[in-house]
Amino acid sequence: MNKKLTEARRARIGVFGFFVLCGFVMGLWAAGLPSLDERLGLGAARLGSVLLLISAGALVSMLAAGPLVDRLSSRRVCWVAGPVSAFALLGPALATGYGMLAGLAVLFGLGLGVTEVAMNAHSVEVERRYGRPIISAFHGAWSLGGAAAGALTALALSAGADAQALLVV
Repeated sequence: MNKKLTEARRARIGVFGFFVLCGFVMGLWAAGLPSLDERLGLGAARLGSVLLLISAGALVSMLAAGPLVDRLSSRRVCWVAGPVSAFALLGPALATGYGMLAGLAVLFGLGLGVTEVAMNAHSVEVERRYGRPIISAFHGAWSLGGAAAGALTALALSAGADAQALLVV
């Protein structure tokens, strides 16, 4: 088999994996929101503000992510930003109050913004090397990751798992 084609296929599998894992992280976060709300007694307004803060953090970091990807490469930024944003999910999971949660939500959003820009830029590079349209499949993989996380969370919670411990794991 042609070396270039083999490398493109390996890159495609890697990007699929990255999208699945990112979707999984977001699915865990979303599935963990009701228990986070209950544990911290947030209520609808505070929970909504936490979601807004995550989005604000992501928006701010997306502005910096493009030049960072241009300078360092999308692959390198993915390798750093992906694990950092997944690790940043520990902050909201372990928050002890609304103030702490709000600050950590911004940090989580900052990590997500960089990760999203880098992985989408990398998907464009891989699509170009692959030679046919495949980006929509990557986004489908992200959705499958999110659905898998939701299903896993529902299954674990119905089996009696602790919601906070599940989000940390």
